Amino acid sequence: MFNRPSYILTNCDLVASDSMKSGSLRIARDRIAAIGETIQPASRDTVSDLGDALVYPGLINAHDHLELNLFPNIGQGPYANSYEWFDEVNSLRDNTVMTDVLEIPVEDRFLWGGYRNLLSGVTTVAHHNPYHRRLFNSNFPVRVLRRYRWSHSLKLAGTYGGRPDKEYGRTIEKEPFIIHLAEGVDNIAQRELVQLDRLDALGANTVVVHGVGLTGDDMLLMQDRQASLVWCPSSNLFMFNRTLDINAIPDGIPIALGTDSTLSGTPTLFDELRVAAAQESTTPLHLIAMVTTNPAKILDLPDRTGYLTESAPADMLILERLDDDPCLNLLTATPGAVRLLINAGYPQLGDLDFAPLFKHCGIPVEQILVEEKPKLIRKGFCSLLKRLEPHGISLPINVMCD
Repeated sequence: MFNRPSYILTNCDLVASDSMKSGSLRIARDRIAAIGETIQPASRDTVSDLGDALVYPGLINAHDHLELNLFPNIGQGPYANSYEWFDEVNSLRDNTVMTDVLEIPVEDRFLWGGYRNLLSGVTTVAHHNPYHRRLFNSNFPVRVLRRYRWSHSLKLAGTYGGRPDKEYGRTIEKEPFIIHLAEGVDNIAQRELVQLDRLDALGANTVVVHGVGLTGDDMLLMQDRQASLVWCPSSNLFMFNRTLDINAIPDGIPIALGTDSTLSGTPTLFDELRVAAAQESTTPLHLIAMVTTNPAKILDLPDRTGYLTESAPADMLILERLDDDPCLNLLTATPGAVRLLINAGYPQLGDLDFAPLFKHCGIPVEQILVEEKPKLIRKGFCSLLKRLEPHGISLPINVMCD
């Protein structure tokens, strides 16, 4: 049984969207209970010194397919639309590049998808596929969005996910409705937003994923309907040699960043941030918002998620100081730079000097190497790697049990 966490982190440099504040944090249960220059420990508190590390809100991955992250990039593009790519991938289902992964039980593929996000500094991820009980197990590595409706896409609706009009009609209040849309560069992709609108499925809780084929008029329509957008630039570039020009998107459309799966995307959200930054159509500050406050709003997460403020959820990513600019520090980071990852107040991954904190919170750990750096991770990871070994899969992240 895990202890209810209550502890203090000192020497914190807290990264907000437009500033950095130094001080200490007190975590009580699953919330940030206090922020101040100095905080007096309560009787049951333990104290951990962060040294020269930077504290960010836990990152939010706004789009993933969790069971599909042991695949390499598959396909020989560029394609006119995602349906062409989808057909090619399905034609390879009997190829060893696919069968080697598909032979792995789906529960373990889901579990790796969770760890892939954990190693990326992610505390919450939106899974764009059907519910599976494994995703909501208390031992799953990251929090998975549970309150949402989804359809795969207009053309594949019914085969993968429900019909957009039906699923959108079942949403309650701000519950997000998530759909791949305008994923391509041809007329098929360019017509999809208007088609979705005619189905009465474009509203303030609609989350359009990809949107490469959106026209200027589409953008204005999305803004009018108050819909949101999830950007997956690496997947777009892999399929189409093209992605969105973020500068062309009206300010009224909230934008979040997603990795998609490794079938078409990058290994980690850190990599995705660098791909996004390389497009030179957005700023580092905007990118931080795309993985913190923006997806929290788009996905209707609990109040103050994505912020480092008192009473906010205790979801935090602590990174080595690789650059004095906190934005560039995040864009430089890799999994090996994660000093500590905290989800709902519980440490999940961290450097060896945080062993007393894991013990204080009652979290059993095992030692691993992440990019050859020794880390502690919540127990269960090494048994997964052992189960994956016979399948001969090359992990997309440099990680092994020590």
